Amino acid sequence: MTLVSGENDPTWDAGIYQLSSLGDRVWEDVNLNGTQDGGEPGVAGVGVTLYLNGVAISSTTTDASGFYGFFNLTPTVPYTLAFALPAGYTGFTKVDVGSEGTDSDADPITGVTGPVTLLPGENNPNVDAGVVKPAGLGDFVWVDVNRDGKQDASESGVPGVVVTLYASGQPIGTATTNASGYYSFTGLAPGVAYSLSFGLPGGFAWTQPTVGITTTDSNADSNGNTGPVTLVSGEYNPTIDAGVISMLRMSKKGVGSGINGAIGKDKLITYTLLITNTGAGAISNVVVDDPLPVGLIYADKSTPSPASTNPLKWNLGTLNVGETKTIVFVVTAIVNTGTLTNTAYVNGPLGNRQILMAQDDAMTPFAPDAVALMRFEAKREKSGVRVIWQTSQEVNTFGFALYRSANGNRSDAVLATAELIPAQGRTGGSYAWLDVNVKANARYTYWLIEAETTGAMNENGPVQTDGGTNGTDVAVALQPSAVAVAGGVPVAGLPAAVAVPVKELGQRVLIETQPQTVNAVVAQQAAAQQSSTSASTSSASTST
Repeated sequence: MTLVSGENDPTWDAGIYQLSSLGDRVWEDVNLNGTQDGGEPGVAGVGVTLYLNGVAISSTTTDASGFYGFFNLTPTVPYTLAFALPAGYTGFTKVDVGSEGTDSDADPITGVTGPVTLLPGENNPNVDAGVVKPAGLGDFVWVDVNRDGKQDASESGVPGVVVTLYASGQPIGTATTNASGYYSFTGLAPGVAYSLSFGLPGGFAWTQPTVGITTTDSNADSNGNTGPVTLVSGEYNPTIDAGVISMLRMSKKGVGSGINGAIGKDKLITYTLLITNTGAGAISNVVVDDPLPVGLIYADKSTPSPASTNPLKWNLGTLNVGETKTIVFVVTAIVNTGTLTNTAYVNGPLGNRQILMAQDDAMTPFAPDAVALMRFEAKREKSGVRVIWQTSQEVNTFGFALYRSANGNRSDAVLATAELIPAQGRTGGSYAWLDVNVKANARYTYWLIEAETTGAMNENGPVQTDGGTNGTDVAVALQPSAVAVAGGVPVAGLPAAVAVPVKELGQRVLIETQPQTVNAVVAQQAAAQQSSTSASTSSASTST
């Protein structure tokens, strides 16, 4: 520029502008909604590259909180950003969801933003990128031995089950349960509706679904399929389980050798097991185990014979469709207190795994000082109801009483025997009592009360008559005895409060000619019992 003398040139100007900046944050979109929510963490160490007209001009990395920034940028030119997918993440979240300040601007596939043009002096803190971690699911296929729809600690997994994974209704992969029954799918994209289909092992059906809590229930329906499962970023869902139940059915019943199935120390219990194939095909390698509880020992009686006795085991082989096999075996009770519950299990066809169980009703042995009752029944006769009972031992037993109810309720029962019927001694005996205070065509229920010398009372029964009319009287054979027995012999013309003592002489019954009151007879009996060291008495009624 050359100026002449006296010239003023006011055209030489200089324009300046403010530089611009942009940035902001890379975060984990945990719930996959495309929006930064409170509590969602920033991702540190993510590489971010700045491009101008397609040429990389700068790069940076996110800080510990996921923030980044580019400064001193020329305004009015189109910049773009490229975010590198960090290790351990599977992709970018949805783009342009919600407001500019909280959305993600990175393409879900490439991680590149659209063009960003800045005004002079502008800072744009809204260029963000949401990333997501891979997800997974699994977990367990098991045999629901007790058929309750819930996983129990003692129930085993099923190996070799093929599990198919579906995404939006299309199969995308398979897995097979391991030796313990576990499976898993990993590296899954979150936010997708997955479902599973389980292959059913032969001889099984699916247990009832969604019983109890999600960590121990079964998710497979009657066809082995689950409902949709949608995972969030980084989630592993270990609760997609499937329980199977055997198509075998087993019932178990134990009967004690005492009256009404009662048991006691050194008494026998007979168990009957019925195993039935209810499935559509034959089931092979069926094995039944019965690990007897403490208090029971095998009595060396079984049909069929067991393959082993400790524990008891029977190899039943193959059960065809609809076939039932029966096992009957005998054990001995060796305790007299507590509760005995015996459980049998079926193993196979999955190897040494329990697939089915059956329990008998819990049994409580009677104490050794209780009467060993072998028989207790009530029979109608022409004159009334004859109540009969028989004992095999009477330890500390002073005598017996009977209670009667016309409606079957124990609370409504009344004392049927006016006085105590004396016991017959440690070795037991046979008893009969004729109850004449009954109506025809009515059903009566009786309870037998044992009175001990200690003052304790033990109840047995109930037993019940039918509702028919009294029939013909029957004679009762008595054991030899010379001790009078209160009651039991109704004599025409005598009031109900008077009893006739009876004695047995050989095969004949002698009715004494002098009636006595019930109280007097019982007093005689008590005195005779207390003075005898080996009492052997009998109580009976006779035909009229």
